[in-house]
Amino acid sequence: MAETTVEQALAMAVGHHQAGRLGEAEGIYQQVLAVQPGHAGAVHLLGVLRGQMGRGEEGLALIRRSIA
Repeated sequence: MAETTVEQALAMAVGHHQAGRLGEAEGIYQQVLAVQPGHAGAVHLLGVLRGQMGRGEEGLALIRRSIA
Protein backbone atom coordinates (compact mmCIF):
# COMPACT_ATOMS: atom_id res chain seq x y z
CA MET A 1 0.00 0.00 0.00
CA ALA A 2 3.07 2.25 -0.14
CA GLU A 3 2.10 4.02 -3.38
CA THR A 4 -1.64 3.82 -2.77
CA THR A 5 -3.31 6.29 -0.42
CA VAL A 6 -5.46 5.03 2.41
CA GLU A 7 -8.57 6.40 0.73
CA GLN A 8 -7.68 4.72 -2.59
CA ALA A 9 -7.12 1.43 -0.78
CA LEU A 10 -10.41 1.79 1.05
CA ALA A 11 -12.20 2.44 -2.25
CA MET A 12 -10.65 -0.72 -3.71
CA ALA A 13 -11.74 -2.70 -0.65
CA VAL A 14 -15.30 -1.41 -0.94
CA GLY A 15 -15.34 -2.44 -4.61
CA HIS A 16 -14.27 -5.96 -3.67
CA HIS A 17 -16.78 -6.01 -0.82
CA GLN A 18 -19.67 -4.95 -3.06
CA ALA A 19 -18.67 -7.55 -5.64
CA GLY A 20 -18.75 -10.29 -3.01
CA ARG A 21 -14.98 -10.79 -2.94
CA LEU A 22 -14.94 -10.77 0.86
CA GLY A 23 -11.48 -12.24 1.31
CA GLU A 24 -9.89 -9.57 -0.87
CA ALA A 25 -11.84 -6.81 0.87
CA GLU A 26 -10.92 -8.12 4.30
CA GLY A 27 -7.23 -8.13 3.45
CA ILE A 28 -7.30 -4.53 2.26
CA TYR A 29 -9.33 -3.35 5.27
CA GLN A 30 -6.69 -4.94 7.47
CA GLN A 31 -3.91 -3.20 5.52
CA VAL A 32 -5.65 0.15 5.97
CA LEU A 33 -5.97 -0.52 9.69
CA ALA A 34 -2.30 -1.45 9.91
CA VAL A 35 -1.48 2.05 8.64
CA GLN A 36 -4.31 3.90 10.43
CA PRO A 37 -5.62 1.76 13.31
CA GLY A 38 -8.29 4.29 14.23
CA HIS A 39 -9.77 4.72 10.73
CA ALA A 40 -13.47 4.58 11.68
CA GLY A 41 -14.66 3.79 8.16
CA ALA A 42 -12.33 0.83 7.75
CA VAL A 43 -13.20 -0.49 11.22
CA HIS A 44 -16.92 -0.19 10.47
CA LEU A 45 -16.69 -1.84 7.05
CA LEU A 46 -14.56 -4.66 8.44
CA GLY A 47 -17.24 -5.16 11.10
CA VAL A 48 -19.96 -5.37 8.45
CA LEU A 49 -17.85 -7.81 6.45
CA ARG A 50 -17.20 -10.02 9.46
CA GLY A 51 -20.93 -10.10 10.14
CA GLN A 52 -21.54 -11.17 6.55
CA MET A 53 -18.98 -13.93 7.02
CA GLY A 54 -20.95 -15.34 9.96
CA ARG A 55 -18.71 -13.82 12.61
CA GLY A 56 -21.44 -11.69 14.14
CA GLU A 57 -19.99 -11.07 17.58
CA GLU A 58 -16.67 -9.98 16.13
CA GLY A 59 -18.44 -7.81 13.57
CA LEU A 60 -20.59 -6.16 16.22
CA ALA A 61 -17.54 -5.42 18.36
CA LEU A 62 -15.84 -3.75 15.40
CA ILE A 63 -18.92 -1.68 14.57
CA ARG A 64 -19.15 -0.55 18.20
CA ARG A 65 -15.45 0.36 18.09
CA SER A 66 -16.01 2.44 14.95
CA ILE A 67 -18.75 4.41 16.69
CA ALA A 68 -16.62 5.06 19.75
